[in-house]
Amino acid sequence: MFYISLLVIISAFITAIGFHTNSIFFWCIYFSLIPIFYIIDNKLNLRKRDFFYLGTLFGFIFMGYLHHWILSLVPFSTILSIFLLWFLYSLYLSLFYAFLFLSIRLFRHLFAIFPLWILFELIKSYGQFGNPHGNLGYSQAMNKYIVQLASIGSVYIVSLFILIINFLLYLIFKQIILFIKYKEFKKSQFNIQLLIFISLIAVITFWSHHRLMNDQLLQNNKIRIAIVQPNHSQSDKLNKNKWLQLKQDYLTMTNQVFSIKPDLIFWPETITPQLNYNNDVFKNKLFSLSKSLNCHLLFGTPFLKNKKFYNSIISISPNQPSQFYFKQKLIPFGEYWPAKSIFQFIGLKNIIPGSDYTAGTNNQLFTFNNIRLSGAICLESVYPHFFNASINKDNINLLFVVLNNAWFFNSAASQYHLNMSIFRAVETNRFLIQSANTGISAIIDNNGKVTHSLGLNQKGILQGYIYLIEKKSIFTSLF
Repeated sequence: MFYISLLVIISAFITAIGFHTNSIFFWCIYFSLIPIFYIIDNKLNLRKRDFFYLGTLFGFIFMGYLHHWILSLVPFSTILSIFLLWFLYSLYLSLFYAFLFLSIRLFRHLFAIFPLWILFELIKSYGQFGNPHGNLGYSQAMNKYIVQLASIGSVYIVSLFILIINFLLYLIFKQIILFIKYKEFKKSQFNIQLLIFISLIAVITFWSHHRLMNDQLLQNNKIRIAIVQPNHSQSDKLNKNKWLQLKQDYLTMTNQVFSIKPDLIFWPETITPQLNYNNDVFKNKLFSLSKSLNCHLLFGTPFLKNKKFYNSIISISPNQPSQFYFKQKLIPFGEYWPAKSIFQFIGLKNIIPGSDYTAGTNNQLFTFNNIRLSGAICLESVYPHFFNASINKDNINLLFVVLNNAWFFNSAASQYHLNMSIFRAVETNRFLIQSANTGISAIIDNNGKVTHSLGLNQKGILQGYIYLIEKKSIFTSLF
């Protein structure tokens, strides 16, 4: 059992490396699951509880590594509480892999891994505590050819492709090892496996290349946008004495875009933790700014309505009333408390200080003439289904995300978030604007290419052209 456990540890670690922020590592995931296929193919005689243990071991190492950015929250709490948060959350996520491995053992067939793995990725991604981070497909965000598959079946079809490649490589290596050890070589079987492997990669690459080369963007649907990235530290944002200065910083930076005459300007999530729009003095400054620039401004802020607080996006326009979006998918224990009375009784507080929001119910639509935008706040954009309803219902032609990753300093959280935004753009066949306080702000085209970006911990203004696209992808048409 020791050697089997070691194989699982190696597999989990290499799989996690495939998600590394350095894109050269994404190839690792195409062979990282070979040890898992070996175990399933040769060790089905192990007990059910052994498979449950192996799944827990794989999941904890894999999820623990991918969620190490949680440890960046230590400055806002205590080392012990944040370590426990990381440990317990990683352990919770590992249970999905424990039941995945157990289910494969119950079906007792190598091919069971394909539908079951995708099924458990779906289950892990939905619900009140849903978390799609770690779905295999997300490792390919920087692979411009493979990511095109998301236009057909979201991140899940990319995950399936990764599983198939691992399986074919396992079969090929199995034949080679049998020849080396026992001089057994099934030439016809080997040739078929190798042909399927090469053909699959060739077909996907050719189709993706064809899709990229034949993408037609209408010039008359081109608009200019600007993103303000102020790079405000979270300690400054939590300091009430700094709020006036931070807001002035936004106003000053935005005035610098006057010469480029953008149609839309984006500010990030929660520009300050106070009720910025409810402040008449600041609100009047925003309207004056919008009129002087003759453009539309969208920004994130807490908002008070009917004695309830919302994490919101609000538009400011020179010639029409403000439009509002209230965040629908709140972060458990960060923006709201499940079973709040119980946690208050034992003395626990929100992870994010001073936040206790109500979930919104309104749609994400913002309209400015022919521009129809759908907005998401922070982690809402990591869910594949999030934008689909608004695209099908409101004919959305542009997506945007506002976020504040200042909580996580220099960790990998910002790059992970960008990778998921890339998938949202490809899935929906839409340009996507990501506006982040400390980075990474980006303009992502409908094929997942980051055309413009402003890196982590940089202060500046990102500007560029985007295209308004009406055509739906296969994914949004079907789902």
